[in-house]
Amino acid sequence: MGVIALGVGIGGLGVYGAMLHLLHHSLIKSSLFLSTGNMYLGFDSKLIAHCGGMIRLLPKTFITFFAGFLGLSGLPPFGLFISELLIILAAFRMGHLTAGILFILGLSLVVIGLVRNVIALSFTPPAREQVLIPEETPRILSPAILLLTSITLCLWLPPPLLAAINEAVLALLGGAFHG
Repeated sequence: MGVIALGVGIGGLGVYGAMLHLLHHSLIKSSLFLSTGNMYLGFDSKLIAHCGGMIRLLPKTFITFFAGFLGLSGLPPFGLFISELLIILAAFRMGHLTAGILFILGLSLVVIGLVRNVIALSFTPPAREQVLIPEETPRILSPAILLLTSITLCLWLPPPLLAAINEAVLALLGGAFHG
C-alpha cells in the first residue's frame, strides 16, 4: 500500500506505476500465499525451522515460491519491476529526488530482510524430515498461473484492462471520468 500511495502522491507517471503495482502485487502476493499454503500442507508447520529444505523436499512448490519471491522483490520479468521503475522515474522527473532515493533504499531493505528467510526455507535442512504430501503438482498450478499472468501482462495488456487502468489514472490525476 505504501508503494501505491507513493506513486499516487508523486503524480504523473507515478500514478500509472501505482495502478500497475496494484495489479501485479495482487497477482504475485496471491501466488506467494498459495505457495506458502503448499508448504504448510507439506511440512505441517508454520515454523521456518521445520519448513527448510524445500528445494529437495517440495521442489515444485520451491519453484513457485522462489519465483514469487523474485517477483515480490521487483525483479524482471515480473510486473512489480515495471511498476516500481515507473514510480522511481516519476519521482526523479518530478523533482522528488529524496523520495526516489528513499524509495530505492526502502525496497532494498525489504528484499534484504526477506532473503534470510527465503534461504532458510529453501536450502537449510529442516529440523524434521517428514513431508506429508507426496504429490504437490495439483497444488502448484494456481500459483504458477498467477505468476505467468504477471509476466504476460508485462508484455501485453488487453485493451479493456488498459482502458480501465487509464481511466483510474485520469480519475486520480483529477481528469474527467467518462463511465
